[in-house]
Amino acid sequence: MKQRYTILLTAFLLLVSQLSYAQKFRWLTGGGSTEIMNNGVYKGEWVTHMCTDDNGNVYTLALVGDYNIKADTFSLNQSFNATNGESWNTLFMSHDCNGNMRFAKLIECYKTTRNTGLAYHAGAVYVAGWFADSNKRIGYDATLTGKYYQCGYTSKFDTMGGYYWTKFIGPDTVSSYNKVSYDGDVTVDGQGNIHRFSTMSAGLELTPGNTSQWGSYDLKYDPNGNLLSVYKLQDIDSNYFITLARIDRTTNKSYVLFEYGGGTTTRSGTALAAYNPNGTQIWKDTTNVRAGFNLFTIENSAIYFTANSTQAFGPFTLKGMQVSNSLSSTGGYIAIIGKLDIANGNPQWMYHVDGTNGINSLYDITVLPDKSIAAFGNLAGFKKYRNDTINTIINEGWNPMLFVIDTIGNLIDWEQMHGSGFADNSSGGVICSDRKGNIYVGGKSEANMQAGNLPTYVSNGGNSDYFLGKFGFDCNCTSMANPTS
Repeated sequence: MKQRYTILLTAFLLLVSQLSYAQKFRWLTGGGSTEIMNNGVYKGEWVTHMCTDDNGNVYTLALVGDYNIKADTFSLNQSFNATNGESWNTLFMSHDCNGNMRFAKLIECYKTTRNTGLAYHAGAVYVAGWFADSNKRIGYDATLTGKYYQCGYTSKFDTMGGYYWTKFIGPDTVSSYNKVSYDGDVTVDGQGNIHRFSTMSAGLELTPGNTSQWGSYDLKYDPNGNLLSVYKLQDIDSNYFITLARIDRTTNKSYVLFEYGGGTTTRSGTALAAYNPNGTQIWKDTTNVRAGFNLFTIENSAIYFTANSTQAFGPFTLKGMQVSNSLSSTGGYIAIIGKLDIANGNPQWMYHVDGTNGINSLYDITVLPDKSIAAFGNLAGFKKYRNDTINTIINEGWNPMLFVIDTIGNLIDWEQMHGSGFADNSSGGVICSDRKGNIYVGGKSEANMQAGNLPTYVSNGGNSDYFLGKFGFDCNCTSMANPTS
């Protein structure tokens, strides 16, 4: 009898251990203001960027309103420059891998801010963004000098949110007004130098004697914020503006995603290009008309990307490789995930999720330690991947979608998160991971939200909240290495 109980106890402990180390939704949180945020172009509040550090802490940028801001243990009755419903602020925050908030602070100005990029390297976190007006603040840490509007910035923090410095693109003069796009990115090279990528118009003094032309630039800073070099990215149409940039730290070559600002009825909407450290172009990829890349990441000197295309304009085509929608020949969108040769941009493989409507996307992407690839996006209605299918619940709008495959395309996980409102159009937009294989996701929730078997996240009010959560393991969070950014 004793032996029987021993066997049962061993089996039970094994089951508990397996459940502890199974990947599933572990926590879900969110926040925002109680405002109805809508300026006619943008609406709501949402996560824009995420990254992790050496210890598995996750850093997040979100855009939020001005009044009754709540984010876990962070609460603020109103921002320093409060207006009604048309002014966004940057909420910069960090959580540990168990979902406990470590810090939060508001980056703001008299009108609105935009988030451009977020990167971690060697104990420092870099935030890039754009101020639309004066009275610029970094929480309670700093009131930034400068009276001129519409300027790009890069700020440095430590991993506890301690503030170091902020650098602006160009001088604080009237000639800098409205010269820098609010798109771009920030990343770090193999020597720890910070690269601020930005698209700008002509006439901005970047260094004494070096005035910008219309186009895209790579500004390199050392860890103390000293500007080391400025290079214009060559051989790219001036109608393209930067949306994402990454550096391969083994070569210091940069890989930049551009979006075309002149319409896509006769050309690809995006271009992905590789550059030497001095800004000379190595290769450039474009897709077929009215298709385009979404985002990409670099891992082990390879490029993994997501893309979207509608079957109404033919198969998704990239340098001769094509994928088509098996469910629709007229208008259904396909969500693509693929791998490129980093040396020449040639596609090595592409897999795709098929659908019959326009709500079908894999947006952000990350590579896990076992080489599996995770992407986060949106779905509505019936979707198919090979022999697997997924469907949203009747009366739901579109839902955030988490999609994980191995390197030969076998499906590992396919999950959706559910909003509680009628036709709730919640969206998934951002993903990152740590080196234990935990996945962190963020986006926008228009009502309450459910992830797996977790308690429902209850909205703080307004027309949406941001959300962020973890899909992964119940793990010790103190022995991570090799962060993503």
